[in-house]
Amino acid sequence: AFFRFTPIGLLMRATADGHEAAVVSGINVNVMNRLAWAIGSTLAAVGGVFLGQLQLASTDIESIGLLALPAVVIGGMQSIPGAIIGGILVGVIEQLSSTYISSKSSDIVIYGLLLLILMVRPWGLFGQKELGRV
Repeated sequence: AFFRFTPIGLLMRATADGHEAAVVSGINVNVMNRLAWAIGSTLAAVGGVFLGQLQLASTDIESIGLLALPAVVIGGMQSIPGAIIGGILVGVIEQLSSTYISSKSSDIVIYGLLLLILMVRPWGLFGQKELGRV
């Protein structure tokens, strides 16, 4: 909703879509880049605080970070709803593989799915194929 309905979100989408076109349109690209990094850092900090409340300091926290990459790539790097669906898909597949196969095999199954999807659709399930012509 932020990227679709707010003026700042639309400016950020325009900057992400085409850097040169945004500059020509009069958008201050440096401010948009700084704002994107600030929003991303703030959301990561809030997520870290919530995650810290659920788990005490342990060595199992890195597994959550290692599962975020397949979720985003499977869903599509350009699509936020695709990344959400990719995260749900990764969670369901992780639980099903740990239940029916083995608890140690869940990462192998997820990364195998990632490899399969990258071979079939390199831009992800909901990503868009970009054609670059020179």
